[in-house]
This record gives sequence, C-alpha cells and structure tokens, in this order.
Amino acid sequence: MKSFLNKFSLFILPVFLFLGCYEAILRDANSSNIYTFKNNLLNQEFEAVVLGSSHALRDVIAEDLSYNTINLANVSQTINIDILWLKEAVKRQKLKFIILNYSIPTLTGDLESGISSWRFKNYNIYTSIRLDYSAKNNFEF
Repeated sequence: MKSFLNKFSLFILPVFLFLGCYEAILRDANSSNIYTFKNNLLNQEFEAVVLGSSHALRDVIAEDLSYNTINLANVSQTINIDILWLKEAVKRQKLKFIILNYSIPTLTGDLESGISSWRFKNYNIYTSIRLDYSAKNNFEF
C-alpha cells in the first residue's frame, strides 16, 4: 500500500502542478477584462453609481453626468449581482445617487443557470463580490 501511495503521489503531483500553472496563465491572460475594470472603479472617489444590465452599460455615460459617477452595469447582470455591487459601493463611499436601469429580463433572469452562465465565474474570480464558493465557479479551466 505504501509503495502504491508513493507511485500515485509521483504521478498526481505533476498533474496538480500543471493545473495550477495553467490556471495562473489563464487568469493572467484575462487580467484586463471588464470585471477587473469595474472592481477597480470602486477604489476611486465617487458620489453616484449606475447599476443595471447592458442597457445601462451602453446608454448611461458616467463621464457626462454632473456628479462623480461610476458605472457598474454589465451585460447579463441580474438584480442579485447589482445588490452585491451596491453593498460594495456603500461600504466604500457615501452615495448621493443610485441610478437604476432595469428591464424585465434583468429582474427575472438568473445568471447562474441562464445562457450566460459562463459569466458567473468571472464575478467570483475578478471582483470582490462572492456569488458562490463551488469549484466550477472559481476556476478558469
């Protein structure tokens, strides 16, 4: 039994090492994505925050508003993710305004099981909000 464990560990150790390196390479390649950008916006000073889905992302231009505003809206973003973004924003700043842009799919959609479920892991990996702790939603590969 002891020799089996030794041989098995000699086989499995390189596999885990390869997977760890592969994960690091994938994360580094994706380090400049919209999720990281939105997360970094929270480190700036702001008075207002824009939340919602793709309509708010494309149609509300934060730079054109009279208050110092950040836009945390994203494609296929659902209400539960907006609530988590709002909690993060409130923890860091005292907000004067919250701009909400919602549609029926935003209110009824579920990112975890919908057609855009691949985006779910990006919130866990590249932002400070935690949606889930399962392995499939915390690794790139």
